[in-house]
Amino acid sequence: MKLFERQADPMYEIFQSENKSRKRKRFVLVSIDSLISRKDKKKFVKKLFDNNGIRYEEFIQKLNLLRDWSSSYRKMEEEFTNRKLTMQESEVLAFTDMVFRRFYPD
Repeated sequence: MKLFERQADPMYEIFQSENKSRKRKRFVLVSIDSLISRKDKKKFVKKLFDNNGIRYEEFIQKLNLLRDWSSSYRKMEEEFTNRKLTMQESEVLAFTDMVFRRFYPD
């Protein structure tokens, strides 16, 4: 790719119907993994998942399957209360903020 070359916008999907092309704005959800830095991931594994990276990865996979913020929030709330964490703890807030950015990137 050349410098400043424009790539296709993933927010648009082109439909072909009866020889007419039209664009429709479509929201493409990014993976939660792409929103979390290595440093934050280590912190979340340690503080939220008791140093269990497998549990962390399984939970991220579950969240990636959800398609809206409200169901994701309910899932996080359920997970963290089962782990005896409150939704007001700094690590929990940071984690939920990153998941929130998946649905509302701006």
